Amino acid sequence: MKTRKNNNLKIALATGTCIFTLATAFTGTIAWFSTNLSAKTSGLSVTVKAGSNIKLLSCYAIRYDGNYGALATNVMNGGASIAMSEYDYIFTDRNVNTPMFLRMEITNFNTSNDLTVTIPCTGGFKVDGKVEPNLSNVVSAKFMRGLKSGNTVSVDNNVWTGDISTDPAVVTSYRGMLENSSGVAGTPYVVGDSKSNSISLTLPAATAFDEDFILTRQDEGGNDIDVIVAYIAFDYHVTGNINLVSSYLDSYHMTDHSLTFASDVHHVTLDNGGN
Repeated sequence: MKTRKNNNLKIALATGTCIFTLATAFTGTIAWFSTNLSAKTSGLSVTVKAGSNIKLLSCYAIRYDGNYGALATNVMNGGASIAMSEYDYIFTDRNVNTPMFLRMEITNFNTSNDLTVTIPCTGGFKVDGKVEPNLSNVVSAKFMRGLKSGNTVSVDNNVWTGDISTDPAVVTSYRGMLENSSGVAGTPYVVGDSKSNSISLTLPAATAFDEDFILTRQDEGGNDIDVIVAYIAFDYHVTGNINLVSSYLDSYHMTDHSLTFASDVHHVTLDNGGN
C-alpha cells in the first residue's frame, strides 16, 4: 500500500501543476510576463496607444487574488504590476478565477464608429510538431463593456483613484465581468494548427456607445465630458475541443519544470475610426 501511494505521488509530481502568470505594468506601456513552476520569466513591454483621437483616462488591471479576492492595480502611473492567477492543470475547479481584465475609461470618442483593439503577437504556433513557448499560444482575448448581475447588464459607474485591493467596487466589477464572460472563451490567437500574427476585437458602435452606458465625468478644468468604460478580458483558452494549454504541455515532457513563455503580445492599439 505504501509503495502504491509513493507511485501515485510520483505520478502526480511528474504530471505537475502548471502555473502560468501574466503581469502588466503601464507607463504608457503594459508589460506582460509569463512563468511556470520554475519561476523563470521572459518579459516584453507592450505599448497601448490610441489609433485615433480617443483619450484613455484610466487603465486598471483586475484579477483574482487568493488572499484578497478581486484585486485591481492602477497600471497607468508606472511601476505597478499585477499577476494573473495560475492555471491549475490538476485541480481545474480553481481555474474559474484565472481571467484578467483591463478596465479602461475612454473619452473623446466618435459614437458613429466602432471601438476596436488590435493585439499583435508572434505568428508561429508549432515548430517540428512542438508548440512554441509564446504566451499568445495559450491565451485568448475578448472586448466587452458593462457589468452583469443575473440577466441584467448595467453601466460601470465606479470612480477609481490610485491602487485598490479590497474596495467593494473592484469585487463588483470583477464578478460582473466574470459573469459577463462566463461560457464565452473569447478569440484565440490559435485556431487548429494555424495562427494569425494578430487578433482584432470589436465593440460595435451601437453597443460601445449605447446612451445608457455613457457616463458624465468632469475634467481637470471642471468641464463635463462623456466617458465610457470598456474591458479587455484575457484568459487561458480551454473550451470545447480546443485546449491550448494542453497543446502546449503535450509538446514537452511534463517533468520539465523549466519551460518558460516568451511574452510576445505587443503594440496593443485602441481605435475609434478617427473623429
